[in-house]
Amino acid sequence: MFEFKYLQVKTLSEAAAFVAANPDAKLLAGGMTLIPTLKQRLAQPSHLVDIGGLPELRGIEVKDGRLRLGREQRSRGRLSGRGARAGSNDRYHAP
Repeated sequence: MFEFKYLQVKTLSEAAAFVAANPDAKLLAGGMTLIPTLKQRLAQPSHLVDIGGLPELRGIEVKDGRLRLGREQRSRGRLSGRGARAGSNDRYHAP
């Protein structure tokens, strides 16, 4: 592989601002697709911006009759029974 800089951000807006200012940067959440791509030299980002632990990307929500699962919501939280109920407008966070 080649050299790149690693940045772990604290908010989604910080990640968005950094990627907007650095178009060669790539977002890293789980790495299941990006790491093999890097190994094969199919991508050469200047920076890897880690968004894997952002609380803004977690949670389960029902709004306007639609269920929204946060991108980083763990399966345990989805299946724990604390998930969204039909007709509820509350927001739930898994433990």
